[in-house]
Amino acid sequence: GTQVSNLRDQPPFISDESQLTTESARSSFHHVMETALDQMKKGAFSRAAVQWRELLSIDSLHAGVHYFLGCCLDTLGQKVGALQEYRKARDYDELRFRSSSDFNNLMRSLAEGGAITVVDMEEAFARYSRDSLIGNDFIWEHLHPNSFGYFLMAKAYVAAMRANQFLAPKDRWDRQDTIDDGPLWQERSVTELDERTARRRIEMLMSGWPFRSES
Repeated sequence: GTQVSNLRDQPPFISDESQLTTESARSSFHHVMETALDQMKKGAFSRAAVQWRELLSIDSLHAGVHYFLGCCLDTLGQKVGALQEYRKARDYDELRFRSSSDFNNLMRSLAEGGAITVVDMEEAFARYSRDSLIGNDFIWEHLHPNSFGYFLMAKAYVAAMRANQFLAPKDRWDRQDTIDDGPLWQERSVTELDERTARRRIEMLMSGWPFRSES
């Protein structure tokens, strides 16, 4: 399966600034960033988007700038453009905890020979996500799915097994794989205690680096 990760609600951990070679350039760059963030706080997303694009003309690999431009486009209803920027933000993140587009494209290419079945998990999550933008709806933090996220993963893998007639021929799948998602979800083997424990573990995980600065 391709690797799914949080695009909409997870900013990049570390943004490279190697293209800003002087202290003056970095200072000017950060000043425009602060202005753009201030515009976003005021709700002036169109103006902020112009400034983010201006910064990308200076440093096209800055993951944070791509992310905030994506946020602006997302808020403005430009979902296709937002997806492109969110993906670039993930791909250019200097702390590579989330698999990048080139990795997922390599995974997809493995299916072309027919010997390997590849489930496009990223596409499966996008299909159920608001505006097709994967975020906190199904993922706890940067990449770990919540209960329903794992439910979607199981659903996608079973669909691939059925399509490829793994474990049983098509007629048997057709006869026995007939339970709707609702009853399956209601009868899942996850208790309220499991859910509370998971939330607490995620809180602990996100209380430190790289979600919070160690300084």
